[in-house]
Amino acid sequence: MSNRVELSPEIVRLAQARVAETGSSFSDELARLAVDEVVMNADPEHALVIDSEDALSSIDSVVAAVGASDIVVNGRRIDVRAIDEQGYVTLPKKALAGTPALSAGTLVVSLDGTTSATIVAHVKPGQWLNAEEKVGDYEPVKVKVDASSDLDAVKTILSISERVQISLDKAVSRVPDEKELEQFLSNPDKFIVARQKQIVTALCARQELREMARQIKIGITRGDVQSILRAESVLNRRTEEMVDKLSGNFDQLSRDEVKRHVSRTAEMLGGQTEAPAFRKAVLKRLTGEQLARQFGGAALAKVQKIYEQVLNGKSAADAVKQTVKNQVAVDIAMAIKQQRSKVEGFVAATAEEIGQAFQQLSIQPAYATHSKGDDGVEAINEALHLLEAAELAERVREAEKKLVES
Repeated sequence: MSNRVELSPEIVRLAQARVAETGSSFSDELARLAVDEVVMNADPEHALVIDSEDALSSIDSVVAAVGASDIVVNGRRIDVRAIDEQGYVTLPKKALAGTPALSAGTLVVSLDGTTSATIVAHVKPGQWLNAEEKVGDYEPVKVKVDASSDLDAVKTILSISERVQISLDKAVSRVPDEKELEQFLSNPDKFIVARQKQIVTALCARQELREMARQIKIGITRGDVQSILRAESVLNRRTEEMVDKLSGNFDQLSRDEVKRHVSRTAEMLGGQTEAPAFRKAVLKRLTGEQLARQFGGAALAKVQKIYEQVLNGKSAADAVKQTVKNQVAVDIAMAIKQQRSKVEGFVAATAEEIGQAFQQLSIQPAYATHSKGDDGVEAINEALHLLEAAELAERVREAEKKLVES
């Protein structure tokens, strides 16, 4: 599909290096690079040409000041942002809304960790204007996005590039001089929002102002850069170590999927993998995915309840017996569980297993006569399901201990 890009290690490293230089959003940086790839891989007959030098995102000081994240295609400036897990896309500064930086709206990108990216929506300029009215002058602006995996990204970009472009020659009555521009790029919040917007508009309109901004050093030193890169290296190592310890506990997830969840948690909470909050957030993400895949459907709510009870210290037997009314069925299910060798996924109890459990527990076959229809067997299978969830909780408890000890 034209809206999907596989992210190479080189693209990821490029984004990491840029973030180290500017302190910008790693997800937005990846999103912008992904859209670059989509444009460059488009059919040559579309004649889509990227002009990197005209993009505000090519100027470190502007990225650091207002979070610029644009590409320029056929002379049209298009903002690019990553969607977060709650379905929102965010502008770090109001200074961008209502300016030529957003006159073509925003292409919204959904990231699958650092492995792939999909363009899923196009936010119109008016949506940003409506959203900015609801927040304070120095707060981020958020828009809720209706994502679609079927968006034709190239067609959307072509549509934008074919629109009539309004001349920006007279867009700003008072162009900032070098001193004011330097003050703005060093600390934009010293200016009222209206002036911030004027300066951003001037940057979009005038090449000589962009060149001036390119010469202005931002407040992140080379020492800071080296420190950030070292921290990134440490985080990568810690991530790999955590993935190694967790992978075997979540058999429904591949190692790459486990790593993706750990990486996403790092994006949200920072790289302090040893922090209790980080461990709990990672385990919550992984177990939620495991439970959904392993059980799903109507049983999921019960399974999650059992999981939480065992995670909080209750024994598997006690937790399951509180949920399954037929206590004998739970005993039989536990006996069957003990008899089984490792079984991949849920397997319903066979008549032979039930018979062996009867013998082991010295239960009279008359047990079956106290159940209506197949209720007895259904209760045994339900208990087996819940015991699997309890086992997962016990594995997670052990995994957390290992993470604490490491």
